[in-house]
Amino acid sequence: FNSVLDNSGTRQVRIVVAGHGAPPLYLAQALRLRYGDVVSCVFLPSDSIKSMRKSESGFELHPIELLSRKLHDPSMKIDCDLLLSFNSLIVFSDLVVTSPRLGALNFHGGKLPEYAGIHVHQHMILNTERYGAATIHWMTPRIDAGDIVFEKLIDIVPRETGFSLLSKIIDA
Repeated sequence: FNSVLDNSGTRQVRIVVAGHGAPPLYLAQALRLRYGDVVSCVFLPSDSIKSMRKSESGFELHPIELLSRKLHDPSMKIDCDLLLSFNSLIVFSDLVVTSPRLGALNFHGGKLPEYAGIHVHQHMILNTERYGAATIHWMTPRIDAGDIVFEKLIDIVPRETGFSLLSKIIDA
């Protein structure tokens, strides 16, 4: 994972992390601790960036809204090997999803394909499911439809709240 072979030899993987709240920064920090400087930048909501300096996050920050299917400049590609989406509340443009050299992975807070979309942890509780899931899947232009890479089932206990389940999913 630390390096990828290309025509010129070996080079370090360049990863872009995108999402909302603290989880994408936690992921970027964990990747840095484990693999060194593989994260080239982090995309967060504009309001989060305004209240944070690069020195505080340790990463180059960009507005996640630029990646949105609604706002994305069609000529802008994401120049990286791997895009990691964690806790994102926007739909990425098709070019954003398909331009990373190795692909794009989404960390999804529910069992797929049954619980595609956002806020699914709350729907799992309302539907009295016994298990939720933390799922990682390859991103495609169709939302939450890519091949599943990893899935960890999570017990939904009596009196579970949306917040407590989401916390367990993020931890997983």
